Amino acid sequence: MTDGSLKAVPGMKEELLPYSLQQDVVVTGVMVAAFLLLCYALSRGRSLIARQLNEFFTERKRNNMFVETSNEFRYQGFLILHAAIIMSVLLYDQRLHQVFLPYRVPSWQVLGWCLLGWLGYFAVKATLYELVNWVFFERAKCDRWREIVNLVISLQGTLFFPVVCISVYSDYGSQYIVPITVFIIILAKILLIYKSKGIFFVNLRGLLYNILYLCTLEMIPLLVLWKVIREIS
Repeated sequence: MTDGSLKAVPGMKEELLPYSLQQDVVVTGVMVAAFLLLCYALSRGRSLIARQLNEFFTERKRNNMFVETSNEFRYQGFLILHAAIIMSVLLYDQRLHQVFLPYRVPSWQVLGWCLLGWLGYFAVKATLYELVNWVFFERAKCDRWREIVNLVISLQGTLFFPVVCISVYSDYGSQYIVPITVFIIILAKILLIYKSKGIFFVNLRGLLYNILYLCTLEMIPLLVLWKVIREIS
């Protein structure tokens, strides 16, 4: 070039790669942490989980002869935390990552908000159950129901883990994620209805009270959670 100027070289216009959760380091780190937390909780608290599963479809005629230690309940608390983490990732994958693009809001912030929302949901539900059960039922039944709710949440989070892995890291079977999620949620509610009838409302007349009991104490926390999700959105 004799005049010393630069000429533009024709070529293709650059295109931004679409955002993918598979390439998000934060999401991958959260999934690895959730997997390690699940392995640790199941390895340490497997005796408690196995005992609760063994007693799930039977009604105790007397108080449990096994005394659960605080460590065992702590490990089950880890499973509840794992459930909150996994549900946060699932919510982010199915809804929120399309609203919050990474260049506008970092994924760790959205996941943190989702995690706080799920933990708040579990806390509100547990508080409502404790207040209502303390007023209307005896202590042994309240303790038994607390075990059942914690067990169902733990199992729900464990079942959600492979679903979230498929949803995030696989393009195959993604169309079945929503039906499988709905099935797990409905299954959890059916188990709660079954156990609440056996613990609190034994006779047939108690069926209506059972429905009112669960609908009230399950729907109010869900409405609070939905409000939190809308505020996040």
